[in-house]
Amino acid sequence: MNKEQLAATITGRQYRDEMEKEHERMAKENGLLVVFGASDHLMEFRGVINDEVGAYDGGSVILFKHKEEICIVEVDDIDELEDARKEVSAMDARDLGNIITSEWCPDTPRCSWIITTKLPHATFDIMEDEKLYCRGVVIDAAGLFGAKAQMDVMQKIVAAEYGKNPADLFVKCRKKELVEPRQIIQFFANSWLKINLSITGTITGGFDHASALHSVRTVRRLYYSNRAYRSRVDAIIGNLNIEKCQIDKLGLVAR
Repeated sequence: MNKEQLAATITGRQYRDEMEKEHERMAKENGLLVVFGASDHLMEFRGVINDEVGAYDGGSVILFKHKEEICIVEVDDIDELEDARKEVSAMDARDLGNIITSEWCPDTPRCSWIITTKLPHATFDIMEDEKLYCRGVVIDAAGLFGAKAQMDVMQKIVAAEYGKNPADLFVKCRKKELVEPRQIIQFFANSWLKINLSITGTITGGFDHASALHSVRTVRRLYYSNRAYRSRVDAIIGNLNIEKCQIDKLGLVAR
């Protein structure tokens, strides 16, 4: 079931009876997040997240992934996250625009709640008797945090490690300060995100299969032979929140 299909099954239902248990099960199994407003101060989440946050007069939350968990945090509460790495994940998602907003009593449409987001979504309407009560959204959360989203975050993390703008790294030139981080991005794209070498080369500046393969081999060689380089790559691994069980699969085992 996709987001459009789930939205179609929910739309037209009544306030306080927005979803049946079967709807919630299908949403969770298909990696979908359903968001709607309730009462005069709540933003409700069902599916991959089963939670609610206070939203008196409306509010905004960040949708992000930390390790293997899809999470939400109110925009103003990022600095209250106790896990520093989780805070970084939330800030990265905020910068990418992964924000969901609830508005209380909007001018258009005339209703109690409307949920809006720039993320890909489908909408549904919840009624109160014959009147529109809430226009909610269904988001494909699992798809959102697939390889493309992870690639965007990874590029930003590598670029920050080198003090560069991500877009600058994909210019075809041989300057070490650009080549080195670009090779690391190509390495993680192929070895961590499992993007094939041809596509890896294409999306990182229009390089070919051989160039991407050379980058992967270069990163592994320098990781083994250069202690400063290894420390830098390890710092990137830490910021990417790569699980220990996944690190071995990268082929990065210091000798």
